[in-house]
Amino acid sequence: MNTQAANTCPRCGKQRVDGKSFFEMVGPSKIKVTMTLCPDEKCQEVVDKQNEDNRILHESHLRVKADSKNSKRVNIKI
Repeated sequence: MNTQAANTCPRCGKQRVDGKSFFEMVGPSKIKVTMTLCPDEKCQEVVDKQNEDNRILHESHLRVKADSKNSKRVNIKI
């Protein structure tokens, strides 16, 4: 299965190019992961910054969710 879908930059719309490739084990399966990059270096820097900001936001949401599950709720009847 070597099909490749159209992969455009989410910011500028240019066709992305293949960057770093590596293999990763997912359960018993070995999959090939290919990082794609925007050919415009300035645009790629902005996309990387946006991705990092989104990753930090996502991790903070996961921490809040985990903390809320771990906290004990006290029901007070008035």
